[in-house]
Parts: sequence; C-alpha cells; structure tokens
Amino acid sequence: MSKAAYIFIIQMVVIFIIIFKVLPSLDDEEILLISEPLQTQLNNNSDRNISYEGKHQKVNIEKLASYKISAVVKGKKYYFFDPSSEVSPVDLVLAWGKLDSEELDKHIRYSQSSRWYFYRYDCNSQIDGDYVRKNSANVHIIPKDSAVLKKLIQIHKEDYVTLKGYLVSVNFPENKWTSSLSRNDTGNGACEIMYVESITFGD
Repeated sequence: MSKAAYIFIIQMVVIFIIIFKVLPSLDDEEILLISEPLQTQLNNNSDRNISYEGKHQKVNIEKLASYKISAVVKGKKYYFFDPSSEVSPVDLVLAWGKLDSEELDKHIRYSQSSRWYFYRYDCNSQIDGDYVRKNSANVHIIPKDSAVLKKLIQIHKEDYVTLKGYLVSVNFPENKWTSSLSRNDTGNGACEIMYVESITFGD
C-alpha cells in the first residue's frame, strides 16, 4: 500500500468517527447556542462623538464601547412620546444562549412597559431568574439612519438578528442617558442603549 493511500484511509476513518460517534453524542444545545454579545473597549484615539439629528433637535451622542449582538427577538415595543423617543423609537428584548428554545418559551413570559423589561418564569422552566437576567437584555435602539430604521421596523418577535454599532451615552439638554456596560446589573440603568449602524437577519 502506498503512503498516499494509507493517509487517505486514516483520514476517512477520522471523518467516520467524527460524523457517527462524536457529533451524535453532542447535545443539540451545545451546537446551536447563540453566543454572548461581543463588547470591545474603544481606544483612546477613537472619535467618540456623534452629532445626531433627533426628532426635534440635534443631540450629542458619545460612544462608550463597540458592540455586536446576535440574538433572538423576544419582544419589541415602540415609544413615541417619552423624552428618550427623541433618538430611540424602539426597544428590543433580545435573548441568547439557552433562551433560544421553544421548550423554554412555554415557561417564560417577556413584557415591556415604560422603557422597562420584565420576565416571568415558572417552576418547570429548568432555569432560574439569574440565567434569564444574564442572557437577555432590553436594548434601547438608536438607528444610525433611515436605512437602519427601515430594517428595524421589519423586525418581528422570534426573528434572529445581528446588530452592530456602539453602546452610547446620550446628552440631552435636560439630562444624560447612559448605557449599561455590564450584562450582570439589574434595575434602573441596567439596559443597553445602542447606536445601531447595521442590522442583518438570519440564524
């Protein structure tokens, strides 16, 4: 047997083991879990300021960190009359990890009101509130332009989306609206405020 033929046989054996032995032993969740958001600190030379054209006035926005999130949409709510709607017309409840599960959806309920996000889960959910808190987020969306806004309007619950942009702080004339930079906080100020430069759909 030639060396080339021997190597080919070895390769086929390895492929056979992977396909018929290794992959079937993996849990589906291990293969299909959506990754955590990717947050990157900006370097000191970054241009952090954005002059944003709000509904009625220009507003200064400061970039805090670059941010990319792939997630399944668990909630969507429009806001038209609160002060934050000057720049942010929509909040999205986004979830990743094990929360992308039809089985868990039977036991968890998500809701939104007044820029807050709430969830309920029953005793059969097999996960606790701490897991839901760390693997979901209520994201206040600031669309970069009309093209991003158009895609934002097209988003529906249970869509898979990837958002790219920045976590930001918004300097309103009356106050400052600052994004959380942690996935572990709760309560007032725990939501992400995201200046979104692009939206893509798909698993």
